[in-house]
Amino acid sequence: MEDKGKLYTVTVLIALAGVLVSLIVSCFAGGIAGYWIGRRQARVVAEKLLQELQEREGIERPQLIVPPELFEEEFELFRRRLSGAVVRYVEPGSPADEAGLEEGDVITAVDGREVDRDHPLDQLIRRYKSGDRVEITYWRGDQEHEVRVRLGEHPEEKGRAYLGIRFTSLFMQFFEKPED
Repeated sequence: MEDKGKLYTVTVLIALAGVLVSLIVSCFAGGIAGYWIGRRQARVVAEKLLQELQEREGIERPQLIVPPELFEEEFELFRRRLSGAVVRYVEPGSPADEAGLEEGDVITAVDGREVDRDHPLDQLIRRYKSGDRVEITYWRGDQEHEVRVRLGEHPEEKGRAYLGIRFTSLFMQFFEKPED
């Protein structure tokens, strides 16, 4: 009798575990399927709207022919302006303030090291000690500038380098075109 009770309990637990695992798997599968379907659906809808516009307004899809050399140069400029760290606040009297950095500047490099996803600004600055001089490359408007900055000492951590800004990382991501 006891063996039947234990067998029944084990059977129920196995069934519940199976239901739980299937729910988890179906949630993940549904999320992934929704992502892929939505990604493809957006392109389908955009193409359908363009086709309707062409038919209704008689507008043809413009053809843009760009020499590859020009595109590579323009793309590099575009890419450089879409990666880096956007200065959101400059602490008055800080090394950044003394160097003339302003809110809205986009810092793209420190001592020639590019500020990107793999090398965020805060990690690049942490490579230095307070008192070190670094060259900051940044964009202001449509002009690229360089400035030498002597890093200060972080007010909360002795010995740690301090630039004196608050910033937001800005990184361009490349997405592959979904295949049919």
